[in-house]
Amino acid sequence: MKMKTLVINEKNVGYVKIFKDEIKDFADFRDYKNLPNAVVEREGTADEYVVFKTFDLSKAIHKKSYLLQERNSWYETASAVNLGVFSSIENALKAAKKEYGELRQDGSRFNYEPIKNPNDVTIYIIEFETDEFGEV
Repeated sequence: MKMKTLVINEKNVGYVKIFKDEIKDFADFRDYKNLPNAVVEREGTADEYVVFKTFDLSKAIHKKSYLLQERNSWYETASAVNLGVFSSIENALKAAKKEYGELRQDGSRFNYEPIKNPNDVTIYIIEFETDEFGEV
């Protein structure tokens, strides 16, 4: 028997109860146990069901991250000061605005300049893939 693919999916987040009579054989149960977005909370009991705790993988795994830097007005890497790593460009910009005030875009979506800029600095954001080897 083929496993019901719609019982545990990205829309079922939280706890999912599956009655044991719906899981006809060990292969089906093993398929459920090996799902990447579910872990068995309760098995091996006398209950009529198995309980899985499920979670949304899209929120658990960030493929890209954003490094926020302060640089001189020529964007030189020698002057770079790392200010934090963020899960989205929006979060990086929010943190930069909190510290520097309003920003204006300077040529690309990764280059910004504070509107009030007494120290002549620029804000630079580097997008990179997580869990990959390479220069950042």
